[in-house]
This record gives sequence, C-alpha cells and structure tokens, in this order.
Amino acid sequence: MPIKVLAILVLSFILHGCGGWNYKVINESVKFEISSWNHDPIIKNVENADFSTFISLGNGYGSDKKSVFYKGDEVYKANPKSFHILGNGYSKDSRHVFLWDHPIKSADPNTFVILEGLWSKDNNHVFNAYEKVNADSASFKYLKNSWAVDKDNAYHALSWYPSLTEPAVIVFKNIDTETFRVIDGFNAKDRNRKYDALKTPNK
Repeated sequence: MPIKVLAILVLSFILHGCGGWNYKVINESVKFEISSWNHDPIIKNVENADFSTFISLGNGYGSDKKSVFYKGDEVYKANPKSFHILGNGYSKDSRHVFLWDHPIKSADPNTFVILEGLWSKDNNHVFNAYEKVNADSASFKYLKNSWAVDKDNAYHALSWYPSLTEPAVIVFKNIDTETFRVIDGFNAKDRNRKYDALKTPNK
C-alpha cells in the first residue's frame, strides 16, 4: 500500500475517534478537553490563559483579553480584538491569516480566500497550508483530488499533510491547459503527456 494512502487511512481513523472539544474554567485555570467515544477525555492546561476574561469562540477556539487559542494552544501573533474565525481551521485578524495556531506568512487578510483541501490564495499569492506556492494567483484554481492549475502549470499537494517547514507541493511545468484532466489522486494528463505525482516531475 502506498505511504500516502496509508497515511490518509490513519488520519481518517484518528479524526473519527474524536467526539468533541470544550473549554472549561477549573480552579481559576483554563482547561481544554477533547472527548471521544473510544477513550477517556484528554484534558490539558491552557498555558497563560486569563481565566477571568476567557471565552469560548467555538470550533476549538477561545480567547482572553490578550491572546487567542486553538485546541488549547496559543495562536501565535493573533489579536483577540480583531480576530475572526473563517472556517476549516483558518482564521484571521487585522494583520494576519492563521491556519490552526500559526500564521501563514505573507497572506493578506483583506483579500484571502479559502479554496479546497488546504489550498488558499490572496490577490498576490497562492498557498498550500503554510507553504507559499510560486503560482499565478489570478488564474489559479483548484480542480480535484489535490490537483490545481494556473495559466501555465499544474500543482499537486498532499492537502491532508500540512507542515510549517517541509514543502508538499509538486509543480508540473508547461502543461497544456486546454486538455489537462485529472485521472485520480496521483495521476493527470493532457494531450502531450501523463503526469504522475508519485514521481518527481521534470523541472
């Protein structure tokens, strides 16, 4: 079984084991609880949270007078006064866009758009999770099965495997945009050739 397929199955099992998320104030401290149908609740202390001003925002988010938190971890650089939840793990304040608990570098909160999977873009940049992709934002569009295209190239990404440091996007240059078609999660083709995401493309 390919490693990518195995990882998807493992991730699916983990996600379906989770039952719910909840913040609680206990003995003047904030706790984050993860409940599940198949094990006892997991409870962790929310470090540096001010219990007297803490509120739950839903979807794993909470905030106090000075910070924002996601699943009990502080959202780095987030300003609670201008913070908004966008959905699918994305959020923003007046200066930054965040995926879960970290900012996406260079993302413009005023023009940021969530696409599908972990693809997103603003007026100037394209992103896959935290990775800024060298793609044309104006013509960029998501297709399906982790494939996307712009006016020149095709892109494939493991949209279920975000990383702060490791690039996940493979670039296939100089495609024929008129005939480019996705075959499945790892393969695509145009009139000139086939593209295999399990093999390193010619740069």
